[in-house]
Amino acid sequence: MSIPFYVIAPTTAKVVKPAFTAEKQHLILAVKNDLIPTSVPYLVFTSAADYALSFGKDKVYDALVKYFGFLSKSGLSPEKAVIMRWYDEDTAPFAIGGQMPDNGLAELKKITAGKLTVTFDGTAFEATALDFSAANAYSDVAATLQTALQGNADGGAAFTGATVEYNTTTGGFIITSGEKGAAATIAAFTGEADTLKALGLTSAILSQGVDKEGFADFCERLADANPVGFTITTLETVETADMLASAAWLQMTVENQTLYTVWKLAFNFADMDALSEFSGKVKDLSYTGVTLCYDPNGENVNILDAAISASTDYGVENGTKNYNYQPATGYTSVTKYGKVTEYQAGQTNLGIYNKLNDLSACFVYSVGYGDQEQTYYGTGLMLGDFATEDTQANQAGLESDLRLAVINGLNAVEKLKLRGTDAEETLAALVAPSFQKFQRNGAIAYNGELSTTDRISITQSFGSSDASDAVENNGYFFRVESLTETDVAEKRRRIRYAYLAGGVINKVVFNASIYGV
Repeated sequence: MSIPFYVIAPTTAKVVKPAFTAEKQHLILAVKNDLIPTSVPYLVFTSAADYALSFGKDKVYDALVKYFGFLSKSGLSPEKAVIMRWYDEDTAPFAIGGQMPDNGLAELKKITAGKLTVTFDGTAFEATALDFSAANAYSDVAATLQTALQGNADGGAAFTGATVEYNTTTGGFIITSGEKGAAATIAAFTGEADTLKALGLTSAILSQGVDKEGFADFCERLADANPVGFTITTLETVETADMLASAAWLQMTVENQTLYTVWKLAFNFADMDALSEFSGKVKDLSYTGVTLCYDPNGENVNILDAAISASTDYGVENGTKNYNYQPATGYTSVTKYGKVTEYQAGQTNLGIYNKLNDLSACFVYSVGYGDQEQTYYGTGLMLGDFATEDTQANQAGLESDLRLAVINGLNAVEKLKLRGTDAEETLAALVAPSFQKFQRNGAIAYNGELSTTDRISITQSFGSSDASDAVENNGYFFRVESLTETDVAEKRRRIRYAYLAGGVINKVVFNASIYGV
């Protein structure tokens, strides 16, 4: 016999996978849904049908049908939607009971002297002699229990204003306190096991009271919850002051991160005057990262905008988008004028098109050639430094890719060295593929001529004209910065980069010279 062959040249093998993988720029939708408890920071759905299973076919479902139904020119559709509750008013604590079984009503009718202890704001109340034997429907059971709770006058408004309902969406009972706000609480139910089980309250989902929050507060909470997504928007009405406050939040830099390259805000405007007013305020304040959607027909144009972002694949050749000339199937064009009376009143299609562009608004419009017509979303303009939606989205995508490269690198090796030429080379090798990837997808140009102003800016930023030459010749330039005392203290390295955006074409202008006539 012989010794094993592997003794001569042994191998220790391990499958290495990245800790994190890239996500698309999903929709983050702020909703007013009474069925979402405070214990759930956000929910993720992969289809409208998936949402309907939990919450039924409401207006959010209708919006998600459009969102997931969007098909890009590349044949891609959104993959996920993040749903997060917005508490725009003081909210009472509540409990969601489990779904009733097929024989649920029959089991409840067996209870003639049930006992259930309900605790609001730390005060426990035992409802006794609960008799559901005469109930012909779950609503009858709910009414009996509600009467018992409201009869506890000593318990205050929490009990006297309490409600009990059978919810057809959840298929169970919902018990809500009569008090609202963060000081209002609810505790787990106790009592007779048979009563708890029959009512579906043995393991009820509890939601505590919440104080009213503005939309900017919602955005801050969203940042803390840390869902994966890009476009923050809502189907609900947001007051102008609240929109401005959230736009101001987006301009913040937190932990050396600009928020407007992590998220985009998108607001709908049904009224042209309201749109004009808000556009003017955003322009005066030099805010950027906010998409203004003109939606006079109430079709949720903001959802279309979000779908365009969510169907972008930064991992493929020329995968980036122009946020103009995007398909708008199922949406109504605002360029619909054509009557003599409209023309004489100054209402023209080109007029409204130009006006909306002047406001840097996004909208649905049509391009026609006789009887032939195509309807598009456009024109992708954005107020502030980004100027167009694609610039913001692409930078957000690049930053996300760079973060993935760094965190996966830190996860894969025992350590990344802080000092030394080899340390800088390793870090450069870690991030270089992201820049190459974003050249292939069209976000970064391969080369191009810089303006004199841009050359000076890049040279001053890097302290060398070599950087501006590199951007012109290669499309991008990055450098691992020298260590400072602060860097050493914080165990960090800094990378500075600049690139020439690939940009988009929205118009081609011809100049003709005719000879030989």
